[in-house]
Amino acid sequence: MPGVEQANPEMPREEKLATALKLCASFARNLAYYRVARRKEHSHLLDEKKRANAFWLLANGNCLDMCVLEWCKLFEKGEKHHWGKIVTDAARFKEGLLRHVGLDDGAFQKEIEIVREYRDKWVAHQDVKRSGFYPSLEVPKKAVWFYYACIVNEGVNPLIYELPVDLDEAYRQEEGMADALYQRQI
Repeated sequence: MPGVEQANPEMPREEKLATALKLCASFARNLAYYRVARRKEHSHLLDEKKRANAFWLLANGNCLDMCVLEWCKLFEKGEKHHWGKIVTDAARFKEGLLRHVGLDDGAFQKEIEIVREYRDKWVAHQDVKRSGFYPSLEVPKKAVWFYYACIVNEGVNPLIYELPVDLDEAYRQEEGMADALYQRQI
């Protein structure tokens, strides 16, 4: 794994790394909540025709929006927590990232553009009515898991920041919690 360095002089190295870990964990938590609500057994909560579902619709949309925002902070060039400002060997990190997500650079850039478009048009500015355009979050999920593991593998202890060591396990726990909550709404 590539090394990690201090990229932002106004922020101490440990704080920068901890923030990147927190963004990754937030992405994972929101992704779990978003996806569990979209499961068939919970789809009744997202029925737009039922006024009583306004809360669940808003909460679910907010989870998607948070995933997009957190991911852009981590993978959009120019953002403070972009991986390129944290890893010491950007070429090695990028090679590992692309291998992990199973894409070449062009295809990964396309994923970034899709997520950025959603953020810019539907989250940040509400340029058009939101209808039917929701980015797939499978590639972003794989990218976040890779980034998180890279930081943890460099010796940063996430437990110090009350974060999980294993993002997969934390994701499954959040899924279980969300599933239990959504089941109570039947």
